[in-house]
Amino acid sequence: MAIFKVVPAETPVKSIIWMRLLDFIEQPLFLWFAATVAGLVAYFLYPYVLLVCGICVLLAFHRAKW
Repeated sequence: MAIFKVVPAETPVKSIIWMRLLDFIEQPLFLWFAATVAGLVAYFLYPYVLLVCGICVLLAFHRAKW
């Protein structure tokens, strides 16, 4: 015979929505899709970022007084 009765806490509707969204984001298929999209974006964007960084380094060496 239990002295205390365990009653689940009432959760607001707002936290239920966030929990459902978090459960959706943590699905492996969604994570695979998001990682693929991020990889493709990085594949096309990253070389240009490296190019700009390389040009900045070359300009810095050109401007430096030896």
